Amino acid sequence: DSMAAELRLRAGVVTFGASEDANKGRPEVEAEFKSKPMDPPLEEVAAVVVGADYLVNYYKLARAANYLRQNPKCLFVATNPDPRAPLGKSAMIPAAGTLVQALATACGRQPTMMCGKPSKDLASYLLESEGLDPSTTCMVGDRTDTDIEFGRSVGMQTLWVESGSMTLDEVEAVGEGSQPHFVAPSIATLTSLLKQ
Repeated sequence: DSMAAELRLRAGVVTFGASEDANKGRPEVEAEFKSKPMDPPLEEVAAVVVGADYLVNYYKLARAANYLRQNPKCLFVATNPDPRAPLGKSAMIPAAGTLVQALATACGRQPTMMCGKPSKDLASYLLESEGLDPSTTCMVGDRTDTDIEFGRSVGMQTLWVESGSMTLDEVEAVGEGSQPHFVAPSIATLTSLLKQ
């Protein structure tokens, strides 16, 4: 619901489909989509925005897929492609990218845009708005395909930390252009480096 709240507050966007749809399932899909027009109407929905949703369900995926499939003008906006996130020391949970790919499969199209990492547009905006020089800025992250790609896309130095959802073996297996500039066991390493 936090993304919906921000869209309403900062951009005046009318949102639907967040927690209010959390308890709906296949019976509601059949009752609402089989013989009735979509509500709100297809032409009134400008975008389907997909991010991490811990209350995702069959109804939400079916509704979003129908808006995207039936209205080619409807934008498919993804927050990020992360497939998984760490939960504690050894467990993983599905992340936003898992939902993005489920929806892409269901509607038959890929996202129109990625508004979070690894978006080069977002990286450029952040550098410009904060007055940062990419050659003296370091992007720190735990994924090569989002965090490291985000930094490299605009010429930042990059530091991959082992405390996240990728292993060192996975990082070493990515292509040379996707490798981080530096590797550390955790972000805590920066504390000692910055004191030098």
